[in-house]
Amino acid sequence: MYASELVSVATRGEIMPGQMKVAEINGVAVVVVNLEGDYCAFEATCPHRHGPLHQGYIGKDFLGKDFIECPWHHFRYDIRTGENIFPKNVYPNIGRLQRDLRSLRTWRVEVEEQDIKLRPF
Repeated sequence: MYASELVSVATRGEIMPGQMKVAEINGVAVVVVNLEGDYCAFEATCPHRHGPLHQGYIGKDFLGKDFIECPWHHFRYDIRTGENIFPKNVYPNIGRLQRDLRSLRTWRVEVEEQDIKLRPF
């Protein structure tokens, strides 16, 4: 498989609004989320302590940004960009946390008719 090839991971009916599914691309677990028909995809493991993000909580912050919260230590990430929201917004300069505050890897999602496809790295 070439890096630019699209990989089918689900159909629209498999992931209902507000729900998520774990898929695997080239040996990497990826979470695909349905945000009211807008699909986003990001790595399934939290950078902090490798918590299972697919078991996390999906919510909106006070600015309306969609986030995923890790069930283990409550690190939060912007679902659309992968950016760490918490604790980065509270503790941006704690040296020992710097490696844990990295953004999640994200994938470009394309929907072709009923197929949800991701473009691997």
